[in-house]
Amino acid sequence: MNCNVATGTYSIKSVMELADFYEKHSESLDLIRDKMKVYDLTYPQIKILDMGFWQLDYDLNVRNEE
Repeated sequence: MNCNVATGTYSIKSVMELADFYEKHSESLDLIRDKMKVYDLTYPQIKILDMGFWQLDYDLNVRNEE
């Protein structure tokens, strides 16, 4: 699945693209982030993106298997 968020390779450009994506969607992502705490510690923003993109890919693969 391609969300056109980053280049697909690890580089300064790809990290900046992820940061831009988070900033554009920070209002909704921060609502999720605030609900996902472990011992009053909030997940880093990049972890929220990682979990979200993982879930999107997982859901796509499940639908493709059906």
